[in-house]
This record gives sequence, C-alpha cells and structure tokens, in this order.
Amino acid sequence: MSAYPAFTYGAWLTALVDGDTLHCGIDLGCDVAITATVRFYGINAPEMSTAAGTVAKAYAADWFAAHCPDGKFVLATVKDRREKYGRYLGVIYPVGSVQSLNDLMVSSGNAVAYFPKIVRPAPDARQLPLVVDYGVQVSQAEYALAREPVEES
Repeated sequence: MSAYPAFTYGAWLTALVDGDTLHCGIDLGCDVAITATVRFYGINAPEMSTAAGTVAKAYAADWFAAHCPDGKFVLATVKDRREKYGRYLGVIYPVGSVQSLNDLMVSSGNAVAYFPKIVRPAPDARQLPLVVDYGVQVSQAEYALAREPVEES
C-alpha cells in the first residue's frame, strides 16, 4: 500500500471502532506487547453516524470473523509513530495471506482510497507514481492503477 517500508507485527483485535479504525494488542517481540489504536492506511470509511458507516463496520467485523476467527492478524505499520489523532497507520492482513482488509474495504465499496500526507524520507524514484496523490481522495480506478507494480527500467 505504500512506497515506504513497513514494520510487521503479530497483533490481536480487541475492538473495532468503525470501518477504518480498530483497537488491538501488538506483539513487539522479546515478551513486550502494547495496546494501540490503528487507522487503516490508505482508506477512508464512512462515519458511524451514517448508515454506510454501520455497513462498513459490519463488513470489517465479518471479515475478522471469517479470516481471523481467533482475532489474530498481521499488522504492517506505515510509520512507527502516531499520526495527529494519536493512531498508528497500518495495513491489516490475515495470518498467512497477502490480501489486506484495507484493499477489500475499497474493492467492496465500503471505503474509498485515501492517502494522508506522511513525513518520510524521499522514496525511490521508481516509486514516485505511488505517492503523488497523497493527501487527496482518489477513485477506485486510480487506486487500482496506483497499486500496480512499477516496472524496472
């Protein structure tokens, strides 16, 4: 989902807040674990005050029930510090799979692609097409195009 390297952790769900935010435990290794709020990176789901928000949260809950029945999942964080609302940004994967909940929320129509501005070192020049739209909402077609691999020159 990002041109930047991610840090990957084993995690477990403690609560879904809405269609793009959850509370979880994160295993940092060496018998160290934390609890955190994670915003799904690259998507924006409708607010819970709307009917679409309730549907988006239900879709995420159903996904966890089907793909992570014990609540355990893989969390790939985009940056290892909190964003302005105190949440970490992450991509959610079931254990042993490469299909993220983030991608499924967009492809199912329960969220739109959204790439917030983040402060990171400059990406590799071959990855620039993936980051030019940061800070704007993009269509599903633009999102799919941005997810295509960049060919080596």
